[in-house]
Amino acid sequence: AELFERFPTELEMANELMKQDIKNICLEDPNGLLSETQYTQPCLYFVNCLHYLALKEDNNVRPNFLCGHSLGEY
Repeated sequence: AELFERFPTELEMANELMKQDIKNICLEDPNGLLSETQYTQPCLYFVNCLHYLALKEDNNVRPNFLCGHSLGEY
């Protein structure tokens, strides 16, 4: 939950792209959208991106390589 508050610009961009409230879907999921791949995959990708941004910002870590995450059926 802290990551969404920490990166409001990125959250706003993701909300615009998805035309949904990503934070609400990830934390509360009142409509059960996370069980649908068209929401699960982008939400998983976005939260992983936020973790990367936090790691980079907090520890000045720059990886030597990255592995991708496929958005699959999305």
